[in-house]
Amino acid sequence: MHQSPEIDKIISEFHRFQQQVKFPEKARTAAGQGYKYMTLDDLIDHARKAMAGLGLSFSQEVRSGDNGDIELMTRIYHTSGQWLSFGPLVLPADNGRDMNKIQQTGSAITYARRYSLAAALGIASEEDNDGQRLKDIAEVTINSEPIEPPVDKLRKYYRENKGNTRKLIDEIIAKEGSLASLSTARKLYLLDTIEKNNKKS
Repeated sequence: MHQSPEIDKIISEFHRFQQQVKFPEKARTAAGQGYKYMTLDDLIDHARKAMAGLGLSFSQEVRSGDNGDIELMTRIYHTSGQWLSFGPLVLPADNGRDMNKIQQTGSAITYARRYSLAAALGIASEEDNDGQRLKDIAEVTINSEPIEPPVDKLRKYYRENKGNTRKLIDEIIAKEGSLASLSTARKLYLLDTIEKNNKKS
């Protein structure tokens, strides 16, 4: 995180924001890859309403890295001129899906904006269903095909290294920490990317 030389005013108001912001259950209407999440529009609208009267605002800067990756910075401002900056969050522009380059880039930017803004503001933008997944695993019968948790599946792909998967996961770990520390949405996004790439190989 980066910050302005003085942060006393923004920290005070940001603390008030985090104390009063609520998790918008009604906004979680979108779904994909087996989990529910807030759309970017809903997240932005929710954040702006929660910031009203606190002198806070935010902006997001998108740029392209040297290797074509998407790099996104999220900044929070206070009317005093003080600011906090989070990132960059780095995502591959090529998500392996059946899209043209412009569509892939747009999809990566939308995901990065939602994920980065939610992380910066401390808002859970997706339904963390790892607990439910473990419950489902415990309830499957002996004749059923077991449901594999995302982190275990990622570790399996890492061991198999099909389609140069190990290099991709190593890059993610270097930038974002261990596989276990990634959010459910991030794990599923990574799984989707790996599986699409493996189909091409």
